[in-house]
Amino acid sequence: MENTKILEGRSVRDFLLPKLKKDIANLNEPLQLVVIQIGYQKENELYLKQKKTMAEKLGVIFTNLFFSESASVSSIFSEIEKLNQDPKVHGIMIQSPVPKAFPFFEMVEAIDPKKDVDGLTSFHQQKLSNHPQMIPATVRGIFELLEFYQLELEEKRIVILGKSRLVGSPLATLLKNKGKVVLCDSKTEDTLKQLQMADFIFLAIGKPEWLKKEMVSEKAVIIDIGTSLVEGKLLGDCCFSSVNGYVKAVTPVPGGVGPMTVISLFLNLLDLYNIQREK
Repeated sequence: MENTKILEGRSVRDFLLPKLKKDIANLNEPLQLVVIQIGYQKENELYLKQKKTMAEKLGVIFTNLFFSESASVSSIFSEIEKLNQDPKVHGIMIQSPVPKAFPFFEMVEAIDPKKDVDGLTSFHQQKLSNHPQMIPATVRGIFELLEFYQLELEEKRIVILGKSRLVGSPLATLLKNKGKVVLCDSKTEDTLKQLQMADFIFLAIGKPEWLKKEMVSEKAVIIDIGTSLVEGKLLGDCCFSSVNGYVKAVTPVPGGVGPMTVISLFLNLLDLYNIQREK
């Protein structure tokens, strides 16, 4: 296949931006997103910068609460509780990854579900199978991307690599009624066979440039969710240069799923505001 479709997330983000900006401007009060950052990690600085830039474009108050690695876990739980009670705060999230000493999902569970902008609390995760209320930002971004490019998942063979609560598991849950979904991890024995038969491949394993041309078919649409910082360069889980010109479509890294995750976070924030205002 000579003309691989490059699924540019930036284009979709820019398409969604004007309406979202207008909807936020029409609210009776400014939206506020609070991101809790623990310690300094280079990739987190990039993600935080992207969120801050988007907040500025949308007129959203962006508060970055920084805790050093020497901070106590209890102090973070205490701060989350204060934010839960603050009516001027509409969304709370914890920037991941966090240092190993900090229990990421326990801290996430402390967030009031009505302020869980990333949709990671068990309250929202359990609702995914029947009545989704808050879809994790990355997963929502993927759906927005597929809709924009009119890529239908119905009755397709779908392979998801990576079972994380952030992406793989919620994605599998939401896609279960679309087509034949195979969720793979490092213990799956026939991963290569599944990949070669797949119409859609969703990659979230954190292994830079792992997926190569010979592992997939020409009909494949590859959604690369992985990001790894290698010698100052951001790489995806798919070797873009290997599959470009061969597969049906692929997302680039950077510029594919990343921009969609960021704008979806703010789509979620607006939804949370509306949930909080429901009587």
